[in-house]
Amino acid sequence: MNTIRQEYLNRLNEEFKNMSDTLIEQLELLSLQINGNNDTNLFEKIKINEKSINKSEVIIREEIVNTIVLNSPKASDLRRIIAYFDMIGDMERAADLLYNTSKRMTELFEKDSLYELYQSDVTFLYEKANNMIQNAIFAFLREDQDIAKNVIASDDIVDKLHADLQKKMLSMTIPEKYPHMLADSLNIGRISYNIERIGDSATNIAEAVIFLTEGKDIKHNHE
Repeated sequence: MNTIRQEYLNRLNEEFKNMSDTLIEQLELLSLQINGNNDTNLFEKIKINEKSINKSEVIIREEIVNTIVLNSPKASDLRRIIAYFDMIGDMERAADLLYNTSKRMTELFEKDSLYELYQSDVTFLYEKANNMIQNAIFAFLREDQDIAKNVIASDDIVDKLHADLQKKMLSMTIPEKYPHMLADSLNIGRISYNIERIGDSATNIAEAVIFLTEGKDIKHNHE
């Protein structure tokens, strides 16, 4: 019975690793776009990976149900399974945000856009959110609560960078040479919002790490 239970847990862990590896690849592909690479193949690859992540989420949820129903996992295993359940939803949401951001970046690259005026701000914001979610996944795999707590502490920084970018966009005088100013502004504003939400997903993943390692539910309480 223990061998069967461990087999289910190993399959769950392996599928989670596949999902997290694909999400990290998504982060790196979008980083290339954010930094100005307008190769359309990047978006096509992100689109393929998005489908893979959605498939992994379904598989993991099925594995979780099977593990609980068929194996009656002990308390420590059950806590890990619950942490998986919490995390995969946030990882799938982060993947959706990455896909939507990539799509908007592709639209900006189709013409001369405002993005060149805000690229450094967006890049800095994205680097912070990217580091957050990669560190959150690493913290889970290593069960490292210190890294998880650092991720949670970084959320305020990403929130402020997003707010600062929005203020800059509202106050900046735009040169007349940009013919699609309104559409570009909407795209850049949404990109900034999506990145901020990716940071929120990283925070939620880090909270799952705290639950796994300490058995504490700290959602909405980061004191």
